[in-house]
Amino acid sequence: MKELKTMFNWNSKKIYWNIVCSETNDMDNKICEKIKDYIKDKNIAEFGCGTGYFALSMSKYANLIIAADIQNMVLEVLQQNIEKNNIKNIIPLKTDIYNNEFHNIDYVVAKFFSKPTRDIRFMLSMARQGLILIVNTTSYSGMNEDEISRSNKENAAIICPYLEKENIAYTKIDMECENGQYVRDEEEAIRFLKSYTKNTDDEIEDILAKSKLEQEYKALGESFTHFVSVEKKISIFIIEKQL
Repeated sequence: MKELKTMFNWNSKKIYWNIVCSETNDMDNKICEKIKDYIKDKNIAEFGCGTGYFALSMSKYANLIIAADIQNMVLEVLQQNIEKNNIKNIIPLKTDIYNNEFHNIDYVVAKFFSKPTRDIRFMLSMARQGLILIVNTTSYSGMNEDEISRSNKENAAIICPYLEKENIAYTKIDMECENGQYVRDEEEAIRFLKSYTKNTDDEIEDILAKSKLEQEYKALGESFTHFVSVEKKISIFIIEKQL
């Protein structure tokens, strides 16, 4: 339980950056394109939904989504987007997955979940049809490299041997997509990089030079001067229950 509660330390800055990132790139939509045939017209439980942007993308295909997280501040962002977009098929839920409050669920979805190998069988037990895991493929992209994430995050290189050892059948879909971050000025770029990475000052200086935009990018009512590019390699595991 303690580990779950420290999986990701959200704060107001990280929520803001996540909103900007999610609103200005289409990574979630691209992932949904890969899984839409599985989730179409299905009842979904997403564990660790965070600010809920992936649930918003899935809502175009799924019948119903229970978007679960243990932190109120991120669920509030999701609720605001539900009301703003008049979405009827997402239910935000503050809960720990181990409370097992989920019923009539076809698929459990876990995107960048902490240690899925520990909970794969448990998550499968909650679903009628299967589990969809979305993880980093081999290594970290430069994002989420703080101490907690480095110690907790499992990638495809760990999950594949586990599934094979446990004789759990799966389909793996690999993809790449941009998941970069717009920031409003150089000072914010430095704060962002120091929050998410262990880059040295020299490395940060190099990133700043490469991320400077030729002209300001305007979005969400703001102006952005830098774009920190993050090319993310992702593996999607489709684990269907064996009947």
